[in-house]
Amino acid sequence: MYKIYSIFIVLLLLLMYTNVNGQEKMTRENWQKQIKDFTSLKSELSAKITNLQKDTSDLQAILEKKTEEIKIAEQEYWSTVGSKNEYETYKRKLDKLEAICKSRERSLDDAVKMFLELDTNLKCHPDFASMYNDIKKRLYRYYPHKE
Repeated sequence: MYKIYSIFIVLLLLLMYTNVNGQEKMTRENWQKQIKDFTSLKSELSAKITNLQKDTSDLQAILEKKTEEIKIAEQEYWSTVGSKNEYETYKRKLDKLEAICKSRERSLDDAVKMFLELDTNLKCHPDFASMYNDIKKRLYRYYPHKE
């Protein structure tokens, strides 16, 4: 076992010695060539970094522009709907009326009165149109009609 360790240590020392000597034998021309190669590589990488920084700033400007466009589009959307508050209020009232119609917990007159209050432009909104029409059908189907 001792022989194996000794041989291993000798080989390791020999390997280290050849690596150190191999590095010391670099000629001046090789050294200058390597410096020149590294300098050109540094220049290339610096140019790439500059281009990437420019791309980043361009993309940041595009992002800011698109964010502003989205903000304007949202403002236009809410101005056509009325306001976000009106939208949410209408949604709550429509949900409440749907629950009332499903459970039939109030009289027909109360349900019709609530339904007539919901007869605004928001009934045509894509989020509400089908629910509004379903409630209308339910009112005619489930509550007895007055003659």
